[in-house]
Amino acid sequence: MKDLKKNFLPFFSILALTLIFFWKVIVNGLVPLPADIITGGSLPWRDYYSIPIKNPIVSDAISFTYPMRTLGIDLIKEGKLPLWNPYILSGTPLLANFQSAPFSPSNIFYFLTDTLTAWSLQVMVQHLLAGIFLYMLLRHWKASRFASVVGGISFAFGGFITIWSQWNAHSLATAFIPLALLLTDKLLLEKKYRYGTGLSLVIFAQILSGYPQIVIYTLLALGALWIIRPKENTFGLALFLALGLGLATFQALPAYELISLSQRAAEPIPLNWVFLYPKEIITFLAPDFFGNHATGNYWGYKNYLGTVGFIGVVPFILAVVGLVKTKRSEVKILWLMIVFALVLAFKNPLSLFWWEKNILGLSAGVFYKSLSIFIVAVSVAVGFGVDFLKGKRLLWPTLPVYLILGGWTVYAVKIRNQVAVDNLVLPIFFLFAVSFLLIFRGKFKLYILGILLVAELFAFGWRFTPFVEPRLVFPTTRVIDFLQKQRESEVFRVSGGDIIAVNNNMPYKLEFLGGYDAVYPYLAAKFIGVLNSNDSGAAHQDRFGIVNNVGSRLTNLLNMKYLLVKSDADYDEKRFKEVFTDRSISVLENKEVLPRQFEVTDWEVVSGEKETLDRLLDPAFPLGKKIVLDTDPGDISKMLFVSDTYYPGWKAFIDGREVPIYRADYAFRAIPVPEGDYDVDFKYQPKSFTTGLKVSSISFLVLIAFWILF
Repeated sequence: MKDLKKNFLPFFSILALTLIFFWKVIVNGLVPLPADIITGGSLPWRDYYSIPIKNPIVSDAISFTYPMRTLGIDLIKEGKLPLWNPYILSGTPLLANFQSAPFSPSNIFYFLTDTLTAWSLQVMVQHLLAGIFLYMLLRHWKASRFASVVGGISFAFGGFITIWSQWNAHSLATAFIPLALLLTDKLLLEKKYRYGTGLSLVIFAQILSGYPQIVIYTLLALGALWIIRPKENTFGLALFLALGLGLATFQALPAYELISLSQRAAEPIPLNWVFLYPKEIITFLAPDFFGNHATGNYWGYKNYLGTVGFIGVVPFILAVVGLVKTKRSEVKILWLMIVFALVLAFKNPLSLFWWEKNILGLSAGVFYKSLSIFIVAVSVAVGFGVDFLKGKRLLWPTLPVYLILGGWTVYAVKIRNQVAVDNLVLPIFFLFAVSFLLIFRGKFKLYILGILLVAELFAFGWRFTPFVEPRLVFPTTRVIDFLQKQRESEVFRVSGGDIIAVNNNMPYKLEFLGGYDAVYPYLAAKFIGVLNSNDSGAAHQDRFGIVNNVGSRLTNLLNMKYLLVKSDADYDEKRFKEVFTDRSISVLENKEVLPRQFEVTDWEVVSGEKETLDRLLDPAFPLGKKIVLDTDPGDISKMLFVSDTYYPGWKAFIDGREVPIYRADYAFRAIPVPEGDYDVDFKYQPKSFTTGLKVSSISFLVLIAFWILF
């Protein structure tokens, strides 16, 4: 029983601290989701709720992650494959967007409880798994139980995991890194294939978690380990990594197809989004030096997400001890991981070369997310540092922190920035506290250091992380009720303008013009760019595929039947009529709207992007009576036009017989139809998915064979 307590107490401690961090969920029933951004900052909800917004910088969690994740789950519950999203951008692939993560391992909660409880559990379990997996790695590398718990907590509530927590993807993928290191180390040292099988499943889980860029950094971390360890089982390591990637091919292959056909490949990303500036290194110790969006005083270089490298003063000092004083081969692995991470995170000739040459497809990514492996290495070093400090007095590790914080204090005073000065007070307090404790030799100082570490990380995390009442998560309003009522009897799209922000229509199953997605079909992006500018040579729209030129007649082609405006707004009464008003919002009906699908007997074949778009922009071109095709359909008398995105994988059936789909009016679909009555059925059956599923199945069978044979 005593041994049982010893073995389980560390896991219980990590669980207990996770529950304490999320006490608002446990005690008050709140949800770790920034829904206050919607209900407190966006119409029509703002007419009903008057609440402050805690942290606007995490808006992606409510405007992207939550709608995408719950849509995929809803489709699976209905017995459908989560392949397509019809609610934004005239339709766009769903599974092919990694961040939709419909098969994330933590999605299991949605099948065990209600949606909001499942979301809360998903967010919490990221921290729990991060702490447990890093604890296991430290124990494997012979750290004490207490030191391993401290290292685990340093990782689980450090900057990277905490800041990305509510995205419900990045942090989960990152949590698997120490487990991948543990299994790889056991595979290389012990040469037992069961560890290789586990590694394959970890890589698979990372990809399904919703942010595969972390897998690239995981491979860098494993490379650092491989450099130090024996090389005899290199082939086995490569094989199991390949099988892990193979397991995820059913999602990776559609994702590759989407990226190659998307606006993302041609969408420039500013350098200040990609790399950290040297000055931002202060946020590793003082996260709010440049202010904080949660306190409304941010003045930094990009946004607070650049603070993902935050370690904390207490963990930093412990890590310095571990990295300098520990005489173990694993420390070399940690140093390599730190160097790899920092070289990529900060702008320098090597990272610029990697970005410009698009090595491993990272030119569309954010390089400072390489700090995912940095925080792993530092947290392991924290554990080593705790063990080394037992019974020792050691003051020199605080000296670099005194120099850093002292220098930045002088800088903050020199530029007369009170925000920066004020936000150095807490880090300096922790520095003084650690300095005082390091004078003593007693074992008690380690426990107090652990308490200080938790206090520093929790103070950072509680300030950043928003919690809301469940009633604030996509509540209904009379305007939404009206639109849902109309949806029962007709098919249409809505334009919300600055009312109902992008993607916030998805939880209500309402189809809107435009949308927000990091990766979506280029055809849709180009069409929106042309629609907004009324210029066929306009650039494609970026990830914010917002239709703001609702006066364009092309919105009729997009089946925009309803337009939401403020009640006192002027509008074209010849084209629109008011059909519903609630408080400050009016719903206008578009009298010129074209149906979602209509038959035509007149079309022309036009070659070239600009030529096609010029025809559609021509006021004399009869929208709804004539279409533009990019391929000659031959001897066909009638076509059915459908204003849904043209994309590979869609198949059309007339009375059960497959017919070809033509690209019409640049971005949409048209099929040949017979005279008289007929039944039309569109099915999305992408070859990339079925091929990927075959590769995934083969990879799974190979893993099973390894498990049985070895």
